Amino acid sequence: MSSSSKPLPVLVYIHAGGFYSVSGRSDVAGPEYLLDRDIVLVTINYRLASLGFLSTGDALAPGNNGLKDQVTALRWIQNNIAAFGGDPNLVTISGYSAGGFSVMLHTVSPMSKGLFHRAVSMSGSPISQIQLPSHQKHLAERQAKLLNCSTDSSKAILDCLQTKSSKELGDSTDDMFDLGYDPTLLWLPIVEPDFGQERFLPMHPLEALQKGKMHSVPYIVSQTQDEFFWKAFSILNNETRTNTMQTEWHRIAAIAFNLAEPSGAAADELRRAYLDSNPVRNDSLANALAVYSPKDTYYYEFGYIGNHSHYEDPVTRKPVGKETFNKA
Repeated sequence: MSSSSKPLPVLVYIHAGGFYSVSGRSDVAGPEYLLDRDIVLVTINYRLASLGFLSTGDALAPGNNGLKDQVTALRWIQNNIAAFGGDPNLVTISGYSAGGFSVMLHTVSPMSKGLFHRAVSMSGSPISQIQLPSHQKHLAERQAKLLNCSTDSSKAILDCLQTKSSKELGDSTDDMFDLGYDPTLLWLPIVEPDFGQERFLPMHPLEALQKGKMHSVPYIVSQTQDEFFWKAFSILNNETRTNTMQTEWHRIAAIAFNLAEPSGAAADELRRAYLDSNPVRNDSLANALAVYSPKDTYYYEFGYIGNHSHYEDPVTRKPVGKETFNKA
């Protein structure tokens, strides 16, 4: 830690995992490089999967509990970080994948106002083809059926699920998906109907941007070269899944790529774009911020391949995958 008596900037990291997995532990996202800098690093955990994102479309389970956990952490930082040498008036929230998705939602959530001053979203954004629902009762019912609970009503679902252990809930995760681990974002943040609760997300984030309801802060948006390509191996390394995707392309593409509706035209367009090697860029969040945010927005693509990577070839044991930085 710096010997300076001046409070240090604070960096908050929100972990990845599709809102159903991973954690903020140091063995998952090692802090060593950052700890050599004059900052105070805070990593957090939040409830995941059904524990964090169950929503039944009524007052019994309005939704977004995992994101409200994040808000609680940010409030704690405001009240306590000075005791750790941090500056509560210079907090940057950052996140990767689902964490980057979360960061953008904090910039439009009324619950997060005043809790941070800069933002970084890496490889994750809610400004995309993904449709944020107002509830996910179908997932609550699927979870209930997997654990032999009644689905007669929201109360029946919740009363039964609350008797199950965290291990039982966790062990049922694989069976919640449609094909392999698709859709990638199974549990989603929702646009919360008003049941008298404090709402994390009262409107779609793009609508909030367009209406000027964003907490205006300097923002960095990024992605990696060959973003998420390793996800394809869960299909390609399984002959049954490969054949299913090949023969039922329209149905599976709608699930895998979060198409709003199983349109053959949309699926065919994606097939042409991806399988014919046409370039597709996922920079829509940066474009929206450049239009609607009064603060500076930056976008970069990271392509450095070091000794290790998120995906390493199982045969060669080598990481697989140039870097540009521009002001939007």
